[in-house]
Amino acid sequence: MEIIVAVSSITQAEQLKGQVRTIKVGLPLIAEMGLLAADSVHNMGFQVLYDIKMCDILYEAMKATMRIVQSDAVWGMTAHASGGRAMLTGIKDTAGPVKVFGVLKLSSLLTNGQEIEEAIDTCRAAKLDGTITTLREIRQVRNRWPLGIHICTAIRPYGNQRNDHARIGTYIEASEGLTDAIIVGRRIAQAANPLKALKEVQIECRAR
Repeated sequence: MEIIVAVSSITQAEQLKGQVRTIKVGLPLIAEMGLLAADSVHNMGFQVLYDIKMCDILYEAMKATMRIVQSDAVWGMTAHASGGRAMLTGIKDTAGPVKVFGVLKLSSLLTNGQEIEEAIDTCRAAKLDGTITTLREIRQVRNRWPLGIHICTAIRPYGNQRNDHARIGTYIEASEGLTDAIIVGRRIAQAANPLKALKEVQIECRAR
């Protein structure tokens, strides 16, 4: 299982050089720097997950995707499954070699099995590469889409506060083998020592 780190700054990414393969560039950095953030992280030797969570009318989504994939820095990007099959298909067709992951449902929202099933089927029909989901539904996702690349977010240490997440899981649960990767955000992004925080996460993931 891969650990993908969401950083809050370019400086923070630099502190993690050689420690992880993939860095998530999220909306705060995208708003601040745009694709320059992806280029800067990529130039440090990282694979970049550009977490833009695309959701727009088909024309605008395809136009934005075309701009994103002009940068060689982006390995993968995200789009909301709620945007529908046509939007997702347009993004995937435009993305070329860049992987596209469908966000099944924001982790801040509650959901049910039927909603998740429909979101999975929408992403599969659009021929996306996989999903962004939480550990609450990863078994359902894996059973319905065995060959997809599935990445889980909203991971917390056992007993830790939820913050703004409605659906969470623990690092020990993440190590059960159903998810291909986890995204670790605030625990590292807000840490005084990001490298130390990463090492703690790695230990917790192996504690099962």
